[in-house]
Amino acid sequence: MLLEGVFAAIPTPFQPDGRPHWHNLERNVERYCRSPLAGLVVLGSTGEAVMLNDEETREALRVARYAVLVNDLIRSSLHLALIYAGIPLYRSRLTRHDAPASVKRAYTLDEMNKMLRQAGAADVETETYFLLRMGVIAWKHPNTI
Repeated sequence: MLLEGVFAAIPTPFQPDGRPHWHNLERNVERYCRSPLAGLVVLGSTGEAVMLNDEETREALRVARYAVLVNDLIRSSLHLALIYAGIPLYRSRLTRHDAPASVKRAYTLDEMNKMLRQAGAADVETETYFLLRMGVIAWKHPNTI
């Protein structure tokens, strides 16, 4: 998985009732595509990937032009143990709550791969990175780029 250039992580806009606001996401994608960026990271490092259900993930893939990039945590018992070991160091109550919750809600590589394939991805590339993170590209069409 070799990508070159600048890829901007764009947040998924949500409606007041908690559902993703797909029209606004489409507008944001169109606006960013007019910039000199090499690509956009949708459902990426901004953290909302674990909050979406299968239908919403399919819709994110529909909105994307070529692919959906995901940069997220990997759920594992080692990761959860490391988070709990670090809790005394966290100063924020929000971090003490959110860190374990984020790891518990994260996906394994197999779960992410299966979910994206069920959502209609033509091809899924996964790679693991330092500190139990995953990089995933879910191609909308067979990879031709």
